[in-house]
Amino acid sequence: MEKCPMTWSQLLSEERQQPKAEKPKYFSKFDMTEFDDDYLSIISSQAFRRLQDKTQVFPLDKSDFVRTRLTHSLEVSVIARQLALMCTQDKEKQEYVPQDFRDDPTLGNRIATVAACAGLLHDTGNPPFGHYGEEVLRDWFRRKLQDESFTFRGKPVGQLLDEVDLRMRKDFENFEGNAQGLRILSKARLRKDSHDVNLTYAVMNTLIKYPNPSTDFSKKDPDVKRHKMGYYYAEREIMEDICTATCTKAPDGSYVRHPIVYIMEAADDIAYATADLADSVKKGRFTVREFFDFYTKEANSITDSHLMAYIDSYKDDEALYRKLLRYLDIHKEMRAQANINYKYKDQKKLSKLNAERKALFQTEAEQKVLATFEEYKDKVKIARNTISASKKAVFNGAGAAGPDNSVFRQALNHSDTPEEEFAIFENWLEGVRLWLMYGAQFTFKRNYSAIMDGTFPGELIEGNNSSDTIHILKKAMSAFVYDAHDIVSLELSARRILESLLEDFVQAVLYADEPDESDHMTTIDDRYVHMIPDNFKLDYLGAKKRIEDLVNAGKQSRQSADAEELYLRLLMVTDFISGMTDSYARNLYRITNGLD
Repeated sequence: MEKCPMTWSQLLSEERQQPKAEKPKYFSKFDMTEFDDDYLSIISSQAFRRLQDKTQVFPLDKSDFVRTRLTHSLEVSVIARQLALMCTQDKEKQEYVPQDFRDDPTLGNRIATVAACAGLLHDTGNPPFGHYGEEVLRDWFRRKLQDESFTFRGKPVGQLLDEVDLRMRKDFENFEGNAQGLRILSKARLRKDSHDVNLTYAVMNTLIKYPNPSTDFSKKDPDVKRHKMGYYYAEREIMEDICTATCTKAPDGSYVRHPIVYIMEAADDIAYATADLADSVKKGRFTVREFFDFYTKEANSITDSHLMAYIDSYKDDEALYRKLLRYLDIHKEMRAQANINYKYKDQKKLSKLNAERKALFQTEAEQKVLATFEEYKDKVKIARNTISASKKAVFNGAGAAGPDNSVFRQALNHSDTPEEEFAIFENWLEGVRLWLMYGAQFTFKRNYSAIMDGTFPGELIEGNNSSDTIHILKKAMSAFVYDAHDIVSLELSARRILESLLEDFVQAVLYADEPDESDHMTTIDDRYVHMIPDNFKLDYLGAKKRIEDLVNAGKQSRQSADAEELYLRLLMVTDFISGMTDSYARNLYRITNGLD
C-alpha cells in the first residue's frame, strides 16, 4: 500500500457519519463553512454542557471561581484558534509561512475554526473527577477482568473477551478519556435521526491525539503519538472511515496524527499550565512569592544544566575547560548577590568577581569562545528573564496597604497573597501564555514538512525558547498542588463513588437483553438497568443490530457475537458512568447506597 500524502483538501474533509439535512435556501447567501456548523452543534450538545460540572484540578470543589472542564475547554478553544492563525500567518516575514498557506490564504481561517472545535471537545470523554477518575476506572477493570470468579455463562469474562479479540478486554483495562471522547462523537452512525452530534471527519480526526488501539501503545516510545490509546475496538470501523477520508493512514495500516492535533494539544498544555496555576494560588495552595522563588530556582537550575552541557563540549581542551568552569562558578556567585537587597550586597566582592571573570579569557581564540558562550548563556536564560520584571514588582512593594492601618485598608491584605500581588501574577501569566503560543507556532512552522508527512514525533511546546518555561509551570503544579491533603482526600472519596457505581451497574447488565435474562437478573439488577438513560440503551441496540446482521449473514459466529455483545453492554456502563458530572455521580452513589 502506497502512502497517502496528506493535503489540506483531504485533511479538511467535510464528510460526516450521516447525511446532513439541507439548510434553508436563505442560508446560502451567508459565507459560513461546514466547520462553523460543527462549532454551533458542539456548543449545543449535551456532551459539551456536561463539562460545566466536571473536575479540572479540584474535585467536588464548592467555590465559584476555580475552573471546571467547561471553562477550561473554552480557554483551550480560544487559544487553539489563535495559535492556528499564528501557525498559518506572518505579516512581517512571509518566507516563514509554509507554502500551502501562502498559496491559499483562506486555509488559515478554516484550520482555525477546526482547531477551535477541537478545543471545545477535547475533554468530552473525561469521566467524573478528572484524570483520577480515569485511573479508578482502569484499576477497577484490571482487577475485575482478572478475577476468575467474575463470569458470564460459567466462563471468566476476561477470558471470554480475549478469545474473540484481546482489544476488547484492554479497552477497559486501559480506559482513556481520549478514546472515550471519540466514542461519544461516533454515536451518530448507530442511529439515524438521533440527536447525537454529527461532526465532519476533519473535526473528529483532530480529537484523536493518540491514533492507537488499546493493545499497541507505549509510554516509553520516543514518538508522543504512541504514548496512549486513542480508540476502542468498538470504533475500529469509524476510525478507518475517518482516517481514509482525511488521508491520515500510513502504508502499514496504522494511523498518523492529523496536523491540527498538534495545535490543539499545545493549546491544552498552555491553558492548563497557566490557568490552573492561577486557580491554585487563589485556592491558597501556595503564594505568588513562593511561586516566584520556586520558578527562579528552577530556571537557574535549568540554565546551569544547559551551560554545563555546553562547557562539557570543551573537555578535550583542559585549560579552556577549567576557565569555563570557573566562569560558571563566578556567574552563580554574582547571581546569588543579585538576589540580595541592595544595601546588603557585598559590592567589593562583586567588583572582585567581575574583574576575575574578565581576566579569565586573554587570547583572541579564548575571547571568541567567551563571546559564543555569552551568546548561548543569554539564550538559555530566557526562562529566568521571563519572570524578572513581575518578580521585582511583587518583592519591591506590591501588596502593601500603605501607612493607613484602618480596618478597610487591612482587609485588602487579609490573604497570604494580597490582591495586588495576584493581579501582577495573573498579568504575568497572560504574557507567558502569549509567549508559549509564540514558541509553539515557531515549532510548527519549523517542522511543517515532518508534520505533513506524519513523521514528526514531538510536541509544539518543545524545541523552542519557551519550552523551559512550560516545564517549570508544570513542575510547580506537581510540587504545590497535586499531592495536597484536601485533594487527596477528595480523590479517595471519588474512588469509593466510582467503584461502587461500577460494581452495581456492571453486575446488572451482564445478562441484560439476553434471551434468558430473567433466569439471571435479580429485581435489583433490573432497577439498575432502568436507571441507565434510554439513549445509552439505544446506542447499544444500534451496535448490537450490526453484529446480529453479521451472524445472520454467516460472517460471525454466535459465540463470538455473544462475547462482543457483552463487551457492548460493559461499554454501555462506562459510557453512562464516564458521562456523569461530578455532582451527579456523587448524588447517585448516595441514593444507591441509602445515604439520601
